[in-house]
Amino acid sequence: VQRVAKTDRAGRPVGRNRDADTIANTSDLYFAQLKRDSTVRTLARIQGEDEVAEKVFEDEGIKQLDELLQKNPYLKGQKEKEQSLIDTIPDEMLAPYFDSGEPSEEEKAKSGPSYRKKLMERKQTKQATGVTS
Repeated sequence: VQRVAKTDRAGRPVGRNRDADTIANTSDLYFAQLKRDSTVRTLARIQGEDEVAEKVFEDEGIKQLDELLQKNPYLKGQKEKEQSLIDTIPDEMLAPYFDSGEPSEEEKAKSGPSYRKKLMERKQTKQATGVTS
């Protein structure tokens, strides 16, 4: 028996996308948990089980989904690579990303030329040379 994919009039495949159910990262996990929680709570509300319907993310199936992500070897390897990259980057390279954006005390002290001081120096040089303006 040969399986033939169903198609619509335009020739596009019709049916369920199995890749949509694959949990590949944390956003997929959250979306799967959200769908599961919504289904469980809606069915509980329809059946009149208000106590179950009011509990958010309390279903056992949601907790089992969380364990699926931890067992994914691809994601585990990816997290290890990210952590090793972070460990190898010198702190000096990361500092700009954690900077608050406010100038330090040293930068505030070196704010620029003191015009009052320059004015006093100019007055002293004029007095010393005897030039009046």
